[in-house]
Amino acid sequence: MKATLLFLVTTVFLVYVTAFAMKAHAENLQNCDETSFNKRTEFECYRSLAEQGSAEAQFILGTMYLGGQGVSQNDAQALAWYRKAADQGHAAALYFLGTMYAAGQSVPQDDAQAIIWYRKAAAQGHKAAQLELEWMYNHGRGISRSK
Repeated sequence: MKATLLFLVTTVFLVYVTAFAMKAHAENLQNCDETSFNKRTEFECYRSLAEQGSAEAQFILGTMYLGGQGVSQNDAQALAWYRKAADQGHAAALYFLGTMYAAGQSVPQDDAQAIIWYRKAAAQGHKAAQLELEWMYNHGRGISRSK
């Protein structure tokens, strides 16, 4: 399950980095373009922006920690940065928190908590969160089973 989660995280990371680079002018993030730097320099750039409060940079930093990209892999740091981004309503961070609770990764496994985070992400139109909620409802995980 952890290997599947890591594959999913890496795939989503690549999608988000691409989308993130496209929004660079909106948040003055053009200096973090991954094609200009090595992964460690990219990490430092995102960390600086994350510390300034950029939810997107906080999410990417969490993903870099989760996948060990540009920094040593660290689930606890990933969780902390995802929470910061989620506190600002970042849909993908909300989804990843749900995934971490569903898998028990760096937190006690808790389907009820997973559903809380998935619902918040799904309410913003996050498709993967909507699918996870449907699966959890249909399998009676964290809630009474759908009929």
